[in-house]
Amino acid sequence: MIPRRAPRRYPLLTPLAVNASPAPRASLRLLLETVGFAAVVAFSQSLVPRPGEASIWWPPIGAVVAWLLARPNRDWPMVVLLAAAVRIGAVIAVGNPLLASAMVLTGSMLVCLLTATLLRRLHRNRAPFSDPWDIVAVSLIAVCLTGPLAAANIALMRATLSGVTITWLSPVHWSLSESTGVMLVTPLVLTLGQAHAWWQVNGASRRAELVLQLLASLTFGVVVMFAPADQAESRRPLLALLALPSAWGAIRFGLFSVCWSQFITATIGAWGLLSDRGVIAALPNTIQQQALQLQVFTLVAAVSIMLAAAAFESQRRALARARASEADFRRLVDASPVGMLVESRADGDVPFHNARLAALFGDIDGTQPMAVWWTRIGATSDLPQLLEDAEARSRAQGEITSTPITADLRGADG
Repeated sequence: MIPRRAPRRYPLLTPLAVNASPAPRASLRLLLETVGFAAVVAFSQSLVPRPGEASIWWPPIGAVVAWLLARPNRDWPMVVLLAAAVRIGAVIAVGNPLLASAMVLTGSMLVCLLTATLLRRLHRNRAPFSDPWDIVAVSLIAVCLTGPLAAANIALMRATLSGVTITWLSPVHWSLSESTGVMLVTPLVLTLGQAHAWWQVNGASRRAELVLQLLASLTFGVVVMFAPADQAESRRPLLALLALPSAWGAIRFGLFSVCWSQFITATIGAWGLLSDRGVIAALPNTIQQQALQLQVFTLVAAVSIMLAAAAFESQRRALARARASEADFRRLVDASPVGMLVESRADGDVPFHNARLAALFGDIDGTQPMAVWWTRIGATSDLPQLLEDAEARSRAQGEITSTPITADLRGADG
């Protein structure tokens, strides 16, 4: 018996040092992941209007959830400690109150652990985001659980420690910020392995097309979400353009390219709003209402387009499996010492036959109706109907059976 090798779960980064021993390689990977998370936290500060205020969307929560899912459960305590250390360092660097921030951070880590636990149970041993149901489930968890719990934690700590009055708009703003962070960052990180595999197996022309698609996302985002104030009103109908690069990526490449397109668009939209630029900033509302509108637009667009991308990807996998199954079946039929004819259910398709049948009765001419071939081999007019009736009885019984039919046929030698 050939031993089966256990599949890797949730690949995040490919090994960088093939000849390195397992311990140094694991330490190097952990160091790279920590540095990557620190870069995400530093990037997040560019999405915050002013110190102490909620960001337009919050990438660290999605990064922590993805980091946990990319690791086995035994590594979760280490991931939480490293993520918390990076976040505390960022809090000290920007000068926020340490005690209040630490308490908010504790609640945030618990929310990340709960979210990752639910997603791990959802995915089991299969890759995350492998079908449309995954996108629906993650969206529901992010919007109905992760975001509200994180917002409640922030509101509670601010109300008790700072004594500030919390309006209804602030928790909604915080909730959408956290939910959007999960929906934009978690799929992006968890599809890095898919992106790396795609890049390895495709040639220069396909890679160039992918780069062009991402550049289109950047260009359309700048045109619409970073337009000068005097031009923003006229460019509002161009909001539909933002979906074009993502739709292109969903059809041509897969979910990973859609995740990058949405990340680029959401980032440019947030930067544009903070700079008082773009079509959202031109709306006659307060900055809080504009931020809320941008959050809703970003979240709905991300979920919708990722759902479409997952559906395309699921269809591609199903088609690939069907083609592989058909190829295996054809090889099996070709190798049979018995003449075999497999008729297609689609009108106009030439029935598949093996070499043995062609040797017995001659090849089938695909340009002619099958009735010509039946006549050439001397079949009576009722033989094809007898075969169809036998198949119909087999299907009606719900099982595959064989019905012997005797007929005199004329071979290729006459």
